[in-house]
Amino acid sequence: MSESKSKGNGPVNRSAVVAFVLAVFQLNVIALIVGLMALKRINREGQRGRGLARAAIILGGFQTFIVIWLVIDANSLPFTLGYIWGWLLELIGA
Repeated sequence: MSESKSKGNGPVNRSAVVAFVLAVFQLNVIALIVGLMALKRINREGQRGRGLARAAIILGGFQTFIVIWLVIDANSLPFTLGYIWGWLLELIGA
């Protein structure tokens, strides 16, 4: 068997798990902050969970961006949602 490429051998960082769950339930800014804190702790203490923390940061950041974009561009909300839906369908090749 090959060795794991993960640098951390310790336990999974609980903050990374919490950040990911928060991002899944769309608590955007909180997930982003907790994910950044978890990633910092993972790097410092050599724990596992780097992927969960990164996913939480990406999801939280993307969701925050979308919310800000929709608030700023609220007048064209139907167009914006249609554009996003069309882009997603094009991305998956449907």
